[in-house]
Amino acid sequence: MSTTQQIRAVHPQDSPHPQDDPVCARVELKHRAIFHPLGFPLEISSNSQAVLLAATESWGGFHALFHGWPIQLRVYIHDASSAECPPAPVCRQQRHIMANVADADNYSINDIATGFTYAYLSRGVLPFTSYLRYFFLESAALCHIANRFTTPIHAACVELDGRGVLLCGDSGAGKSSLAYACAQAGWTYITDDASYLLNDRSEPVVTGNCLQFRFRPEGAQLFPELTGQPVTHRAGGGKPSVEWNSDAVPHIKRAPTSRIAYLVFLSRRKLKHQELDVFPKDVARRFIQQNLFSLPEVRAVQESRINALLRLKVLDLRYHDLTYAVSRLTRLVREDR
Repeated sequence: MSTTQQIRAVHPQDSPHPQDDPVCARVELKHRAIFHPLGFPLEISSNSQAVLLAATESWGGFHALFHGWPIQLRVYIHDASSAECPPAPVCRQQRHIMANVADADNYSINDIATGFTYAYLSRGVLPFTSYLRYFFLESAALCHIANRFTTPIHAACVELDGRGVLLCGDSGAGKSSLAYACAQAGWTYITDDASYLLNDRSEPVVTGNCLQFRFRPEGAQLFPELTGQPVTHRAGGGKPSVEWNSDAVPHIKRAPTSRIAYLVFLSRRKLKHQELDVFPKDVARRFIQQNLFSLPEVRAVQESRINALLRLKVLDLRYHDLTYAVSRLTRLVREDR
């Protein structure tokens, strides 16, 4: 910061002079665009056109579904000497502030009370588009969507005859694989492992990313069409995955939202008997609640939506064969048993 003597020496009293900006509060972010991740409005501003191009890769296929004030995402790209991809960020939260920090040159601050995110990123990040999108652009959008507009559920979603089924379960339970198998069998595909229950609906309606399938690399053992597809790695963060645009499978039906009729928890193991049974609702409740990090007033709304959701049938599908699983879910939806 300049001293008063330095300012007097350089700038005569009657001449205008630029102000110092040590915290980058007045940087010009002249590149602006509106996107609609999962259908929600988001306004992004940056001093780099490359950031908008990366955002287009993430959200260019989405259209407006929901209205209201837009999420605000401001991304300042600064010059730094390192050309290496930063490490995976660490996320921490207190009250309405959520910090996502990779290092001193690459971090974002999310204010979930106002729907605002500021990201301070080095120019060296720009060539690593997948890293930029996953850790800073998409994570910021989903942070606000999950903490203000929706109740996030770790579940895939598919629909048959207008009745949605949430496929819940731990990582590795087979949510993505079963959702894809159902879609191949004529079901409508909604999302693969992240469903968002809308907070402003009286009925249980979820939205998700119907534009993409994501599989573990070993998914090619189940679906030969995945053989040879590139595997996405994100600097040690996030699971390696095969990310496949659902446009590549034109015969599959897609929809951005679905009204839910059943919750089905998956247990994929080498079992002697494959069966569909009752799942304890108290376990289902805690499974959903563990993903909630919202403010108290939003948390109260989310809890009410969970209560309404759990009035539906909650079931346990124990299986090891995808053909059986698809057939059993079809019977459930069409015969309610």
